[in-house]
Amino acid sequence: MHTTEEAEALIARVKKEHYKANHSVSAFQLGDHDQVQRAHDDGEPSGTAGAPMLQVLQQMQLKDVVAVTTRYLVALSSVLVG
Repeated sequence: MHTTEEAEALIARVKKEHYKANHSVSAFQLGDHDQVQRAHDDGEPSGTAGAPMLQVLQQMQLKDVVAVTTRYLVALSSVLVG
């Protein structure tokens, strides 16, 4: 990944592929000096998902990278027979 458009297109493609998922949290940093950095919580509480992902990318000193974490929530119901 080298441009914001490429990163956003990849995120959109993952979200489209996993359209039934509850959240597809994303973060990316681009450029030799990390000039572009973005994080998105995708419905999670503000600052609790995308920002920590971006911090990991920064700490690992990764360049031109996009990370997307897709989460499915499954509700289980049980029937009690007495």
